[in-house]
Amino acid sequence: MNTPRYSIQTAARLCGLTPYVLRAWEKRYNVVDPLRTPTNRRLYTDADVERLGMLRKLTESGLAISSVAALPDAELRVLLRKMDDRVSDAEMRVKDYAGWRAALMRHAQQLDAAGLETTLREAEKELSRHAFIDHVVGPFVADIGSGWREGRVRIVQEHLATTAVRGVLVDLLNAAAVPADAERVVSATPTGQRHELGVLLAALAASTAGRAVTHLGTDLPAAEIALAARDLGAAEVLISIVYPPDDADTFAELVELVRLLPPDTRIIVGGASAPTYAAHIDHPSIIHLQSTSELWEHYATVP
Repeated sequence: MNTPRYSIQTAARLCGLTPYVLRAWEKRYNVVDPLRTPTNRRLYTDADVERLGMLRKLTESGLAISSVAALPDAELRVLLRKMDDRVSDAEMRVKDYAGWRAALMRHAQQLDAAGLETTLREAEKELSRHAFIDHVVGPFVADIGSGWREGRVRIVQEHLATTAVRGVLVDLLNAAAVPADAERVVSATPTGQRHELGVLLAALAASTAGRAVTHLGTDLPAAEIALAARDLGAAEVLISIVYPPDDADTFAELVELVRLLPPDTRIIVGGASAPTYAAHIDHPSIIHLQSTSELWEHYATVP
């Protein structure tokens, strides 16, 4: 079990991480100490892989890597057992994410606001926060948007669903309990961007990862976002840009945001049109993330 034999690629695959996250955890938290060959290749043991797998499961449950990285394996196993004990038999059986999304879509089509909210809150209680965001709400929001564009969802149905989802996400964000010394994050959309659900999902993911999030809202000038971030001492700003992909004013707002923020403030840019803008702003503070999965990975590597 303690014979070094796995390359970093194999170890990462076995424990469910990416090599990027594995290296970051080693560098920042010294979670394992792999053998180094004469050619400086890392080699991992079965014990290393087991430990990394436990850390992955704990961080996926919502714990910050910084809070568990130094714990011995025995304590990690205890935490995992406690986590498993909190999971009911019903939750273990609930893996039909499509069923949750179908129920939400049915309520939206029937203009059943109460049903939408009840189903969202039941899903949040039944599932892990990761699954709730990645497999239920995120895809449902995308389904509603594509349905509206394709004529399968009426405008009023889309508005009703958006209102219900926004209400639940804001409630969850406001109810989050984070440490007093947690890293500060602000979330918003820039001037002209009124689609809010994507950045709210990102904000909830940041909160789940242990950040203290202040959501500022939509359609805000870069100067106001930057001023709020400075006032709050934010280390990170979450921005969503959905449409259009080539608006000169939106580009100018993003450039202005970079100029006004301290150089060490990270600007996470997401949304359907984000790639175009991020690709044309070559600045180290801009980080383009394409999905909540990438956002989870980002928070797994940032202290």
